[in-house]
Amino acid sequence: MFAAVTAMTMMSLWSCTKEKETEKELPVVEIQNAAVTQKAASFEIVSEKAVKCAYTYFVKGEKTVTPEEVVSTGTSVAANSTVSVNLDLEWGTSYTVVAAAVSKDDVHVSVSTELTVGEAVVPVVKLQKSEVVKNTIAFEIVSEKAEKCAYTCFKKGEKDLKAEEIVESGTAVDPNVTAPVTIEGLDWDTEYTIAVAAKSVDGEYASTSLDLKTSEKESQLSETPANTYIFPDPAGDEQECSFYTKHVDGSDIKIASADWIWATKTDDPDAVKPETVTEQSVVKDVRYEDGKVLFKVTKTRGNAVIGGLDADGKVVWTWLVWRTDEPKSMEFSSSKEFMDRYIGSTGATKEDGKKAWGVIVYQYGRPTPFFGGYENEYKEFTEAKKYTIINPKFDFKWNIATLEQGVSMEEAISQPTTFIYGKKSPMNWYEKDVKDPNLWDKTKTIYDPCPAGYQLPQPEDWGDIHKTIEKASDLTGGYYTYNGNKSWFPVNCERHCIEGLNTLLSKRLEVWNAAMFADDMGFGGLLGYSYFPSRMILSYDGSVQGAHQPAN
Repeated sequence: MFAAVTAMTMMSLWSCTKEKETEKELPVVEIQNAAVTQKAASFEIVSEKAVKCAYTYFVKGEKTVTPEEVVSTGTSVAANSTVSVNLDLEWGTSYTVVAAAVSKDDVHVSVSTELTVGEAVVPVVKLQKSEVVKNTIAFEIVSEKAEKCAYTCFKKGEKDLKAEEIVESGTAVDPNVTAPVTIEGLDWDTEYTIAVAAKSVDGEYASTSLDLKTSEKESQLSETPANTYIFPDPAGDEQECSFYTKHVDGSDIKIASADWIWATKTDDPDAVKPETVTEQSVVKDVRYEDGKVLFKVTKTRGNAVIGGLDADGKVVWTWLVWRTDEPKSMEFSSSKEFMDRYIGSTGATKEDGKKAWGVIVYQYGRPTPFFGGYENEYKEFTEAKKYTIINPKFDFKWNIATLEQGVSMEEAISQPTTFIYGKKSPMNWYEKDVKDPNLWDKTKTIYDPCPAGYQLPQPEDWGDIHKTIEKASDLTGGYYTYNGNKSWFPVNCERHCIEGLNTLLSKRLEVWNAAMFADDMGFGGLLGYSYFPSRMILSYDGSVQGAHQPAN
């Protein structure tokens, strides 16, 4: 990078005459202060007694020039002065610079010097020790002879960056050291390009790149058996999830296959018009393998019911996949903690609007969820037909079955979209005694619809809520406050046992308890209205809000 500057002043005289009386004026030209810094060369041309002055330069040995050629075809500079010249040369090359001048008597003289540009400092940059762990990429950047070094990461094929762009806009790392880099939170099962570049003090660039692919997302396994499974938003566009085919008590549920039965179109009817949705996207690729139900969840929030089928295609069990945030808990005056939302709701505050409504409902004792709705019905299941999609692989449809006698639990589970009404008093869908503790009880049963960690509450678990809840002025729900904490109980709904019509409860709040009978509150009455304090009608549909399950 240092100049080898050789000044070889060669004065050439032309047009000399033998006549002493007519001696001609001789011009003077010199090249002074020649220097090379990196690729930049500089020098001064000093000329006297000249009418014209010029210079030229070329790769050493490339050609020869006469003073006349330099003056006539070279780069002109001011005569009879000191002129500074700057040149941008090539690395590793020697040059000849020739300056020439001509006097008024047409006498030409020239001078030359050599400038040598050394080899450029070229940086070295490498990527090493690359590793992919799930959706995290780690690697090391090794650079040498670098003034700057930087990297960038992007999905393969998205960009085509030059080394200059990487250095200027990428993530900088310390040059001339081994710099470890870890990039977390990348999309699963996706190819990425890691591009790294370095720049030397001589302005030279070097770059390299590496393609890496993140792992397929591992299944989010819910290990604690339940009839409802909560899955928050996936990190990427979708996530593999699974749960064991086991009852709440740990016993096996024997199935041969699994698939989704029905799913919601939207969790926010004010934002998404249901008629615009023709396919559900809550769950995908549902299947049964090695004692587990596997599927993918997407960023779509809402609910989907998955059915476990026997070898003949009969539904032998159902599970609710609840796509929402992980519910928070709040302590009530009874010292019991309740989840902050109804089962199936994707919101928990008044500001969440209809996303917080209790539109997933259950017949007492049945583990299978139904869809309620956002409006009063005048014909059965118009809301469910509007806001849900039934898997076309099945012959299921939303309907009501009016029977003289109730049915067995096995039969009820096999009809996951049928609301069953038994005419036999007291309007019971179940063939056995309504007091059967195997349905819902103080101890969490295999039919309890609550997710892991929660169970259906007893009447006394609600504490003083039915006395202290504060109604909203628009009657869209009420606030319960205890120990400075506040919980919102929005509108919910019920499906009437005889007509099978969905009804919004604008002036009262009804929530199932595990107990069939209660002294002062059974189904609800939480907004200050007394309503069926001792409910015996199992054919109703109602919302569920779980209480924390006692530790074993």
